[in-house]
Amino acid sequence: MAEEKQDLLQLYRFCFLMLADAAKAEEVFHATLRQAAQQAANGEPPRDRLWFFRNARWRCLEAGERSLQAEDVKLAQDELAAWAPSQIKKLEPQQLAVWISGAPDPQRTALALFYLDEFNYRDLLSVTELKPLELSSLVGHDLSCDPNMSAVQLSRKEKMLVHCAPIREERVDDRALRMALHRARKTEAFAIQQDFDKAATALVQAIPIPQEITDWIPTDTFIAPTRRAWKKYAQNPAFLATGIAVLVIAVVAIFQLVERMNRFPGEPTARRLLTTASSTHAIMLDPVKTDAGALGDFFFMKHRLVHYDVPPEFAELKTLGCRVFDDEEGQRVGQVWVVEKKMQFFLFPAERDPKTGKAREFSGWRSIEQERWAGVVKEQSGVCFMAAVHGSAKDLAPYISKPKG
Repeated sequence: MAEEKQDLLQLYRFCFLMLADAAKAEEVFHATLRQAAQQAANGEPPRDRLWFFRNARWRCLEAGERSLQAEDVKLAQDELAAWAPSQIKKLEPQQLAVWISGAPDPQRTALALFYLDEFNYRDLLSVTELKPLELSSLVGHDLSCDPNMSAVQLSRKEKMLVHCAPIREERVDDRALRMALHRARKTEAFAIQQDFDKAATALVQAIPIPQEITDWIPTDTFIAPTRRAWKKYAQNPAFLATGIAVLVIAVVAIFQLVERMNRFPGEPTARRLLTTASSTHAIMLDPVKTDAGALGDFFFMKHRLVHYDVPPEFAELKTLGCRVFDDEEGQRVGQVWVVEKKMQFFLFPAERDPKTGKAREFSGWRSIEQERWAGVVKEQSGVCFMAAVHGSAKDLAPYISKPKG
């Protein structure tokens, strides 16, 4: 609340500088606060303190229209004399106000806000509605008049920033501005300009505040609570830690969801058989050289295994050997070794529902990968077929994507 009270005192000084008339300044000050109070009562308080200065600015300009108007004349800039700061100190606040109020707008607004020394240059741009170069030309002094400037090369942007720089060091909140000021301080002209601005600012702060203004300042705030920008939240370590944790949880949840969507009945058995494939050698199988599609009769006639048929996508591949063995769960598994890509086929019973005993069906081909081995699995008539290869699922894709013969 103390900070807002200070802002309102500065608001009165701003009005005084704009009008050079204490009575008119007080009138504009009261009108601005009345509007703020009315908006707050209606649930729409001013968003920030700049609202007060924008509102007061237009009221001051409207009030100034009824008095003598300043003529917009461009004057040549000369080097600021070394004795200028000492001369400013001899002035009265009223004399400074007459000088500022006599300038055409928007220079009048820019000078009044600048010598309040209450804002950074972004705030000045917001209230004056000027572009950076325009603001620079209105409040800055041409440092090129200094013969020492030839030794200090400032870019166009740096000169603009120096012209708009706040007088107090603590209000310098921009890295580029801080660097430009560091370079400009090497010149005598800049030091004289700084002394001049500080003297003018001290004169502004000496503007007497009428007792009526002090008494009229409200005890409660009219400004809406400040909302922190998302960038401020993002830079908060606690927010970052929470955000990273949420992101990790989300990634894990998505991964698990995708994994569940890719699961199919019989997947655990298929993965165990991939491990079997990685440790199997061709000599471990009985030699059988034929088309893979012909092995369905072989499995039925010799081992009484029904529907142990190789799908049409792989039926034409030539075999080297096959065998039938019991896995760790006691299921009968048919294994086939084919010539092409040293591929292996596995036929095994589909997973069954423990309540009904029916085979759990799934449609289409499902792929799995494990320890540099890949397999594609399909269920048909209660039996699962898997083609396995040392590689990736891309190696098997051409077989399951080609049209059936």
